[in-house]
Amino acid sequence: MDNQAMKERNATRIGRREFISRAGLGAAVLGMAGGLSRRSWGGQPAKRPNILFLMSDQHRWDFLGCMGHSLVQTPNLDRLASQGTLFDTAYCQWPVCVPSRMTIVTGRYPHSHGALGNAYALPQDQQTIAAYLKSFGYQTGAIGKMHFVDEDQHHGFDYRIEKAEYGKETGNESRNSKIRSRDGREWGISSQTEEQTYEHYLADKTLQWLEKNGDNPFCLWCSFVAPHPPFIAPEKLYNLYGGKVKLPSQPPTENPFIKNSRQRWADLTDDDARTVMAAYLARITLVDMNLGRVLAALDRLGLADNTVVSYTADHGDMEWQHKLFGKMVMFDGATRIPLILRYFGRVPKGVVRHEVVEHVDILPTFYDLIGVPVPRSVQGLSLVPLLDGKIEGWPNTAFIEMNNCVIVRTLKYKCNFENGKARELYDMEKDPQEWDNLTGKAGSDKTVAEMAKLLDDWMGRTQPNLRGQVKPYRTGKAAPGRKAGKRGGKTTKAKRDE
Repeated sequence: MDNQAMKERNATRIGRREFISRAGLGAAVLGMAGGLSRRSWGGQPAKRPNILFLMSDQHRWDFLGCMGHSLVQTPNLDRLASQGTLFDTAYCQWPVCVPSRMTIVTGRYPHSHGALGNAYALPQDQQTIAAYLKSFGYQTGAIGKMHFVDEDQHHGFDYRIEKAEYGKETGNESRNSKIRSRDGREWGISSQTEEQTYEHYLADKTLQWLEKNGDNPFCLWCSFVAPHPPFIAPEKLYNLYGGKVKLPSQPPTENPFIKNSRQRWADLTDDDARTVMAAYLARITLVDMNLGRVLAALDRLGLADNTVVSYTADHGDMEWQHKLFGKMVMFDGATRIPLILRYFGRVPKGVVRHEVVEHVDILPTFYDLIGVPVPRSVQGLSLVPLLDGKIEGWPNTAFIEMNNCVIVRTLKYKCNFENGKARELYDMEKDPQEWDNLTGKAGSDKTVAEMAKLLDDWMGRTQPNLRGQVKPYRTGKAAPGRKAGKRGGKTTKAKRDE
């Protein structure tokens, strides 16, 4: 273990607000002052930095060239990482679209913001980044998948482009559940060219928006749907990977907790799995191509130097680990996500950070970098100290929720609690594939107790009335005091995950 890793390992785990105090961020991060990142030239104040948030759906953390993947082609994301900082141990807050996305736009954990599944709309009393930044004169836009459930509510985003517009303008099928490969299957080669895809359309709309609105401070979401299913890709991209995919190794014994999840894929042959993986890789490259078009537009329009750029995904995909595809499980394949930050002159270039970080940390980082106060409702912690190399005291913990389960992830361990009981414990240093469940084995009780204490402390900070309960809610019920999907007395209709 090198000196850097040793420092990280020995760092004292403390509360997030205590870390803020120790790091010397003080009032600026806690919402008492702003303006840390306002730049000026020739004595004249510059306009506030822009935010461009690039996002995809279901992109697992290690399927990137810059993460060492031997096959996937992601030259634009690799370049973005070389121009900024890559966090290689970043986690979502819930391995499902809606709760994860609502955490990103609010900076709050799912049990606090109340969107506890794909049928749950974000309550109107939850402040989003768009609503907040408009008070500082920002233009706001969201192009692509936001998954607000109640799509009549834009939650502060003045400009919205969704799948309905794509369908109307292009005549292409906009519902994932209806799309099939050219031979009628749920995976394989699409009948579309790259230029006909939703991703190309979203990049076009993003370029148009930037050309029209780039003169004033903006906060813009560009959210691609790929590589989310259907696992179908244009032929030219699919052929980059078809016949080249190697299937991952499997555990010697099946994990009993995923028996039901595996039923969907029980009849899949190895050739089918290779086809799915080839299409998934092709869809990542599809995102990368169109993301590259957006980044090129920033350069062309002279916006790159004054724009904070971030890339992440709402969650990952198992990609045939444990013989699973998809999400909705608590393994790293589904919960660990890519996270890249770039801001020229402020974010270090070509750096990889290994600390444990979370989606909930993105918003306070944005606010810190553009120099606006961080609202006290935000539960995450700015990553700016890590960007500055101040690692002492960083909590190095992540908390991932789903139904009655909560995972506690530290640098070394990952513990999955269900209804208050630790059902899985993995040593992530020795067993990164999560094959060897340590619960009930010699020496595990002490570790489980330590993880349970971290969980209880977290609940005390984020939902004080639930302290002492390791489950923040019950299956099928909204967070305390909230009615999921309720809008002014009108209950929204639940939508499937598209």
